[in-house]
Amino acid sequence: MADFLKLQGTSLDSFSIGLKSNKSTITVDGTSFILDKQLDMNNANKIIHVVNPSSAQDVATMHYVDDADDLKADLAVPTAAGNVAKLDGSGNLVDSTIASDIIVTLDADQTLTNKTIDADSNTISNLETDNFASGVIVTSISGSSTDLEIPTAEAVYEYVVAGIAKAIILQGNWNANTNTPNLADISPEPPTGYAWVVTTGSPTRTLGGITGWDTNDWAVKADGVGAWLKINNQDSAAIWGNITGNILVQTDLQLEFGTKADKVIGATNGDVASLDVDGNLEDSGILATDVVLLDADQILTNKTIDAADNTISNLDTTHFKTGVIVTTVDSGSDDTMIPTAEAVFNALTDAVGGVVQNVKIPIAKINTSSTYSLPNGSLVKSVSLVVTEAYTAAATISAAIGAVSVMDAVDNDAQTIGQYTDPTRKVIVTGDTIDVTVAGSPIDGAATLSVNFVISPLV
Repeated sequence: MADFLKLQGTSLDSFSIGLKSNKSTITVDGTSFILDKQLDMNNANKIIHVVNPSSAQDVATMHYVDDADDLKADLAVPTAAGNVAKLDGSGNLVDSTIASDIIVTLDADQTLTNKTIDADSNTISNLETDNFASGVIVTSISGSSTDLEIPTAEAVYEYVVAGIAKAIILQGNWNANTNTPNLADISPEPPTGYAWVVTTGSPTRTLGGITGWDTNDWAVKADGVGAWLKINNQDSAAIWGNITGNILVQTDLQLEFGTKADKVIGATNGDVASLDVDGNLEDSGILATDVVLLDADQILTNKTIDAADNTISNLDTTHFKTGVIVTTVDSGSDDTMIPTAEAVFNALTDAVGGVVQNVKIPIAKINTSSTYSLPNGSLVKSVSLVVTEAYTAAATISAAIGAVSVMDAVDNDAQTIGQYTDPTRKVIVTGDTIDVTVAGSPIDGAATLSVNFVISPLV
């Protein structure tokens, strides 16, 4: 065969070319080229115009590989184990040098330092006095207190008590001439602010180092052991407004009295007061015991409560009028009655008839889920869990029909030998099954779930 074959204007379905030196054999069949040996480009030629690969053994182009490589992030090298990674400007990973164990997490107990928390953008709760900086919460109030301090409740109470104690509180009269009572020898010493009015003066009587006591002066106990002070009679008169003459001409007092309401005369004890047109008090005739209170246990009568404007809650069957809630449904039932769930169940049971049947589902000792399909329209009357061999403390048993649990929580945790019964009263619809699950990896224990049900004759 010649070294060169040229076909022009020729259509061939297939042909074979045998090359010299038995290097390879190329079979051309339509558009397929099948090589049974390696294709050696001799490090000098390329295979070009190749489409992107679509299967695992297809040839990949340089462009395809570069595109795939661009989608990968460079590995963070070198890196310290346990550090958090961050991205560089090219989207590759680098070591942030931040150890993962010092990052704040939502649910960890951690101490924050040098952080600013904006109370407008965050909810700060459960603050206590020891959460404040030293010196902010103070336990006493004095003339040196500043706006940078927050007093405790006890500090406020003590300061108020001390302030009241500093007020002048009249205790009685004092005869300075006879020293009656002997104020200097009262034991224990009177509190600061206690005062006595001098009824008989004495120019020589000494109290707290003070002499020259005149009638109507005030002897006031000062702060300190044996300390007293004197308020001269003219000063005491000024304190009380220096009222003299007829009270009817005291304009300032009359103005104050004019802001007071007249007391109810001839009121009945226990009645609620009301106002007249002048703003004075009068007897309303309504007993205080007849007023409705927010938190009192009271019985309302002759009231209309609009459910659209009020929230009525916690109603149960005992809150209905006698005869409204009925426990049987029969030919005498009417639209003024509301049957209980049990009444509906019993009526439906009587209507469909049938014999009570029982199915027993054994429960294995290991974790398992057992199911038993009931006929459509069945009426489940009760479910009984019978434990014949006690389970370990960690084991629980649950049973449900559809999405409705048929065992109480105490039954779900039954580990001792015995029977636990739950009145289920459920109507089975298409697809409902009894599903029993044992959880907690028990190593021992055995039980049976018994289901009493009535099959509807309509099914």
